[in-house]
Parts: sequence; structure tokens; C-alpha cells
Amino acid sequence: VDALASCGQVVHVETPDGLVHEKLMEMWRSNQTALSQSCGLPFVEDLHEHVDVVGTFLWTDVSDPQGRYQTVIVAREALNVSNICELGGLRPVVSNTQSLSGWCSLGVALAEAKFAKNSVQPYVMSGGHARSLQMLQDGEADIASIDSATYQLLSRHRPALVNNVRVIGYG
Repeated sequence: VDALASCGQVVHVETPDGLVHEKLMEMWRSNQTALSQSCGLPFVEDLHEHVDVVGTFLWTDVSDPQGRYQTVIVAREALNVSNICELGGLRPVVSNTQSLSGWCSLGVALAEAKFAKNSVQPYVMSGGHARSLQMLQDGEADIASIDSATYQLLSRHRPALVNNVRVIGYG
């Protein structure tokens, strides 16, 4: 947005008031859509029956040393949590339940840390990674799993969303 504005372009950004997942699923399945990007989980669960993969992005600095994509697990800085093993009793926020990075990765990370289901409070749903980070900022949630590329972009272009947030692990 800032880059377009600095070039003299009129920039209008709209953010949804609510969850847009169903609209995305309609768009991804539409015969009018020629090219789009999807999260991996909707593709694995449903879209593979409707679309073809034509490529995948190669993001720098978002993969583990073996080249596998990873997400960042973040917590509010004020909680003074340094790793995922200290998360018991905290409130998770997820982007939506069909998000590999914003839902599945957090569940896997918590399972690998051997948390009992009742040791983490019920999750709240945000509708997107930026909103999850905003909920951490507002104290409405304590932990989240964020797509690494999105986290980098928000760090650069909307730094207020990542202030007072600490990366405590990877999914």
C-alpha cells in the first residue's frame, strides 16, 4: 500500500467486517477465476477436486533449514512466555478452521508439546492473520499461529500489529 501511494497511485484498502472464507471458496471454485492463491489446507480438504495447482511460491526467510514452509507461533509480550511449552491456560486465536497456518499448525505444535486439551482455553476465531495479531494487541487472545510470509509483510508494512508480540516457536 505504501509503495503504491509513494508512486502517486490512489490506494483504497478494504478489509472485511467478518469472515470471508465462504466467499473465497466460491471464488476459488468459480469458472470465472483464471488464477488465484489458496492456503494449503482448503486445497487438500476440498479444492483439489475443483482446481489445478500451477505453481507454488518460494518465499525467502520463511522456511526451516530443510526448506519446508513453517508458521510462527506468537504470544503477547506481556505474558513473558518464551516457548510453546509454557502456554498452558492461555487463550488461542485462530484465523479460521480451514487454515493450515492459522489453525492446523497451532494444533500440531500444542499436541507436540503434549498439552492436554483442557490445558488450553477454547479458541476464538479471527477471520485472518492480521486480525489475529490485532486480537493479541487488544488483549482478546494470548497466542496465535501466523503464516510466516504474512508475518514478515505485516512486520514491514503494519508494524503496530507485531509490536509487543514475541515469536515463541514455529509450526
